Amino acid sequence: MKCNHREERSTPLKANSVLPLTLVVGLGNPILGDDGIGWCVVKSAEQTYKEMMAAKPTNHIVVNDRIHFECLSLGGLSLMEHMVDFDRVILVDATTTGQDPIGTIRVHDLNDIPHRAASHLCSAHDTTLHLALKIGKAMGAKIPDKISVITIEANIAYNFSDDISPALLVNIPEAVEKVMELIK
Repeated sequence: MKCNHREERSTPLKANSVLPLTLVVGLGNPILGDDGIGWCVVKSAEQTYKEMMAAKPTNHIVVNDRIHFECLSLGGLSLMEHMVDFDRVILVDATTTGQDPIGTIRVHDLNDIPHRAASHLCSAHDTTLHLALKIGKAMGAKIPDKISVITIEANIAYNFSDDISPALLVNIPEAVEKVMELIK
């Protein structure tokens, strides 16, 4: 089964300085099978959000229109640079802990995730996202106060394929629901 990956960057409809500026990032690589699940979830969440915005009554001003959606294949310093100037960030990524059944969805605060050099939170030629955020703060960059991470347990073999396992695809709606809860 396939997930439709589009690479366009979303933009907010109009500025509303009262609400937090939020970045929702799907991490992974869409040509490495299950590793592309973060992209699928974020693209689905973006579509859900656009439909919600289109359906809102014109006098409804509480909907947060300061949300950006992106799909990225990077980590460490490069990922940190994308987070600069946002108030909060939501990352969605595949994980392979081996502790949960395939398709299990977890929501974490970034600070609760171990600082290990694995997954898209880092790069072999870079540093961990945790250290990159410390460096950014030390250099005076505006780093988000709140960074949430939604993980989906996958069986990543890193084979070239744009197919996502059915066990992950069926859980996309639940993962999208988690994203929507966090952006409220």
